[in-house]
Amino acid sequence: MSSVEIGMLCLSFIAGLGAGGVFYMGLWWTIFMRFSSKHLALWWWTSFVFRILATASVFYFIANEHVERYALLLLGFMLSRKIVINMKTAG
Repeated sequence: MSSVEIGMLCLSFIAGLGAGGVFYMGLWWTIFMRFSSKHLALWWWTSFVFRILATASVFYFIANEHVERYALLLLGFMLSRKIVINMKTAG
């Protein structure tokens, strides 16, 4: 395994952390910050579409059909969920 491949695997994990952080922070913001909105359904669906598009784009462009990269992206994505939950429940 070359150093470029190792670097791409590290980038995949970090990109998964970032994509998950954006996804779950966006979800938290949508749920807890917009309860008083008159257009709650519109906020929820718009947020959902943008979060899914952003996450899918990161997975598509970073993984580039490499199973190892998908695995590390998913690992980072799942770990970011734990991080965001810990941040929001501790504070």
